[in-house]
Amino acid sequence: LVDFDTADCHELNQYVVMALIIAGVLCLVALSVIVVRRYRWDIKYYIHACKYNKLTSPPVNLRDDFLYDGFVAYNTRDRKWIMAELVEHVERKHNYKLCLHERDIIPGGVYVEDVLESIDFSRKFILVLSNNFMDDQWGRYETAIASHTLAEGGGGKLFLILLEDIRSEYITRSLKVLLKSIGHAEWTKNKNGQKIFWNNVVQNLEKSEK
Repeated sequence: LVDFDTADCHELNQYVVMALIIAGVLCLVALSVIVVRRYRWDIKYYIHACKYNKLTSPPVNLRDDFLYDGFVAYNTRDRKWIMAELVEHVERKHNYKLCLHERDIIPGGVYVEDVLESIDFSRKFILVLSNNFMDDQWGRYETAIASHTLAEGGGGKLFLILLEDIRSEYITRSLKVLLKSIGHAEWTKNKNGQKIFWNNVVQNLEKSEK
């Protein structure tokens, strides 16, 4: 210690210090983005649970003058999800009545007229959006019906379910307007995200048309 010369000590270069600080901040931001992206549904679920104390399903309203609680527009290639998930949760667990074109529209009539009539007889018009749906001519036609319903002031009747990320080639101007203007729920494989999804779907079915 007696022989120690303080002249041998050098202060850190300010640019080195600044570079270290910036690198640390960038690493922290990158880590935060990765965590939020990976656990976004869990985060949303716990925020939702804290806000409402617990997730509960709203009581089913008594039937009104509609034949169905919701007409479901979907592509037949998404039938497996419709039957295994939507019908199971909405009809069997919550006792709502859905109109499915493959099951509830009797063959033999004019299909377009039967669909339009079924939509009129349903309290909600639910579009299950997927790339299969948007790639199909009939799906685009049902999307046009929904856009017309919105333009006529019937936005309260509409509800969108997004099964997956829609490819950019299918994102039309009318679809953008629908997504911005009416309620929608995004399907996910995350279990906590699914709790929020079904709570959103059932709450929307419970609301009366405005």
